[in-house]
Amino acid sequence: MKRRTKMKLNDVPPEEWDKLKHKQFQTDAVRYDGIPVEDVVNKPKHYNKGSMEAIDYINQQLETNSVYYLEGSVLKYLHRWKYKNGVEDLKKARWYLDRLIEEKQKEKEEED
Repeated sequence: MKRRTKMKLNDVPPEEWDKLKHKQFQTDAVRYDGIPVEDVVNKPKHYNKGSMEAIDYINQQLETNSVYYLEGSVLKYLHRWKYKNGVEDLKKARWYLDRLIEEKQKEKEEED
């Protein structure tokens, strides 16, 4: 995967500075040149092949046991963040934790 490099103000003509400034703070994962940036936390390309996202397939196959997969993924990313991908792994842990919370809330609502 290519590392993103920040564009320097000196690389852009003054009339483009405002556009660059605004695009740096966009949350839709678009680089300064308008090319989409892969969202490696929420929608990694390698998990979105075919007609179903990998996490949805796993949930379908594991049914009620899918919470254990989610919990294991949280633990995995919390364990390795210091040694592998840093903040990116913390974000992945949060993503799986949020999904686990959603699943447990659904279970609770179905019980009530």
